[in-house]
Amino acid sequence: MSGSRGPLSNPNARHLRGKSAAGKIQLPMEGWQGPIPDWPLLEGLQPELERWERLWRTPMAAQWVRMHIDTVIARYVRVALLAESFDHETSVAMANIKGEARQLESLLGLNPSALKRLEWEIVVDEVEEQREVAPARRRLKAVDPDVPA
Repeated sequence: MSGSRGPLSNPNARHLRGKSAAGKIQLPMEGWQGPIPDWPLLEGLQPELERWERLWRTPMAAQWVRMHIDTVIARYVRVALLAESFDHETSVAMANIKGEARQLESLLGLNPSALKRLEWEIVVDEVEEQREVAPARRRLKAVDPDVPA
């Protein structure tokens, strides 16, 4: 059976590197912690650079790094800010800009339905969570100084 965007994923599919047992690509809930790429377009405005920095700290950025799509993300930033700044206008050009922003948002996994379609899953680092919840306990043992070891 197929969905509106192609065949449904097989939850029993073989486990692939970087994917969960259900076949989803796992993204870190804490977001991308690596270096933020340089702005790839000419002359980034301050609001663009601020949005760029925020987007590169999202969980989705962990996948964008693997895809090498810096320019697409920068284009999304520029189009999204343009669409937001002229939100009250109803011209054909603005409708096209808003539509482009929505399409890029979907391609980049920036909404829940896109995450599902791309089979991306935001997960908690359970090992890190355990370290924060229960710090390692040291075992103490009694030693008799008069008894040779």
